[in-house]
Amino acid sequence: LGSLSASAGAPTSLVGPLPSLPEEARSPERGEGAERPYEQNWNHLPDHVKAQLLEGAERLPQAEELALRQRLTRKIDFVIARLLRLQEDTEWNAGGGKDGVKLMKKERDPGVPRDLPVVRGDLLFPSTIGRQQLISFLTDTEERKKYDDMFETAQLLYPFGPELFISWMCFKKQFGTSSREFLQVTAVREVDRNRSVVATVSLDESADGFAYPVESGRVRGDIALGGYVVTTRPDERLEVSFITQVDVCGSIPQFVVNMVQQNQPLTLAAVLRRMQAAGISRDPHTDREGGYRPPEGEEEETERDGGTETEGDGQRERGTTGSDQTAFDRGLRRVGEREREENFSYSEAEEMRREGESLVPELLRLRDSSGGWVNLGKRQGVEISRLDFPEGGPSLVRGRFVFAPWVTKERLLRLLRDFEARKTYDKLFEEGRILEEWYTGDSGDSMGPSLRAVVFSTKAVFGVSGREFVHYILRKQIDQRSIVLAMGAVGDQAASRINTNPSKVRGRLMKAAHILRELDNGSLEVVFLSQAELNGLIPGWIVKQAQGDLPTALANMQTFLEKER
Repeated sequence: LGSLSASAGAPTSLVGPLPSLPEEARSPERGEGAERPYEQNWNHLPDHVKAQLLEGAERLPQAEELALRQRLTRKIDFVIARLLRLQEDTEWNAGGGKDGVKLMKKERDPGVPRDLPVVRGDLLFPSTIGRQQLISFLTDTEERKKYDDMFETAQLLYPFGPELFISWMCFKKQFGTSSREFLQVTAVREVDRNRSVVATVSLDESADGFAYPVESGRVRGDIALGGYVVTTRPDERLEVSFITQVDVCGSIPQFVVNMVQQNQPLTLAAVLRRMQAAGISRDPHTDREGGYRPPEGEEEETERDGGTETEGDGQRERGTTGSDQTAFDRGLRRVGEREREENFSYSEAEEMRREGESLVPELLRLRDSSGGWVNLGKRQGVEISRLDFPEGGPSLVRGRFVFAPWVTKERLLRLLRDFEARKTYDKLFEEGRILEEWYTGDSGDSMGPSLRAVVFSTKAVFGVSGREFVHYILRKQIDQRSIVLAMGAVGDQAASRINTNPSKVRGRLMKAAHILRELDNGSLEVVFLSQAELNGLIPGWIVKQAQGDLPTALANMQTFLEKER
């Protein structure tokens, strides 16, 4: 909401560090003698932003512009008041959560005569990101195209200044329905020293006096209110609430409406991932939080905590071990460093990455090999085979499945990360949780953290206790068509620090993978591989049945996606 765009190739972040605006600068009643709104002092903005705001916009006569600004300011003031009231309201219906975003919903807002549900998502951002940085990022159209799958484009129509503007926004088609567009006014307001708001509401062309044609093939929706409330907490973390009440208008299936209502607040998590992947930090000279490193071969000496650290030669005197620092210097960066207790050191995380990368070639060989495999037939469209080893040890099971052409790599990757959804499509899976996540500094980070450590457990079957596994998942882009999710056991010493579920037996995942590959006909082939030490006493027939059941989760995933579609 409130995203802007300009001509091709032009920078699109129109809101830089916000000044503490005096009350008269925010008041709709500025008087006839006031300066033209677009001639106010914008020295806090970068030159390219100031140029973008002023160039090419045909201005209304001063009196008409002032009258329009006053009407829209009164309108947006009401929306800001609603956003703040709803943000402070504690009577919301819980809607679950995902990726750290807490989802909530009201069937309607009793404060206004609109019978539309209000949807909310809350997420805590780390203290390494500044409030003004986040506000700027939220209004950057080109960035939004990278983290919001539903967003298509936007256009700045009439800027009154950096804190108030009219824009047009469009979302992509969803499941055959027409794309939705919105004509809106957006305000960026610093409410007080600790709180800022980005507020958006649709324009009524007749009442508000500003018209813009509906593009052919699109349906114009109505934003009753929408926006972000960003609050700086005492510990400097950012409490972000995304609140929206939208009428998509036209004929659209209810399940699509429900999906859109849930997915939009979840973009908060995508914003955080994108900002962290880009190394955005409140202080450009921070290290772990900001990802700052001097240019290669350049040294920098700084005084920290009374000690000197020298960069550029790979050696530092600091509170971390040399192996930990080397891991960080290679690009490994923990997600939510100040949000949770650290389960693994950087050197342990680096070991996971190293093992995962060395495992990838073997996984690709196993995907394509044919010798020695025992054909177990085809179940639910999944080709299943098993590889036994003469020297003994657990067998390796393989499943191969081709998804429908409308299933994309991106959608499938999101589903594979969703432990709640896995409970639906994997009948052996019981629960899972992420222990820690890291960005690894390679191209895979554009899709979120490339390395994660997880713990998951399987259900008890036929009186045999369920198993629990602590392992890493490394996402590796092989080429434009192929992605590997390589999995292996976390080191024994690190895994021993993770509390064991007393009802489960701790197993060990030797190697496993989901290998995604786009075929020439546009379909997506997925090969599943798994080899695990289950430990404990398990009858052989149960092991064989489990080996046959595991790959069928691939077919169940397509069924899950079909229902969602």
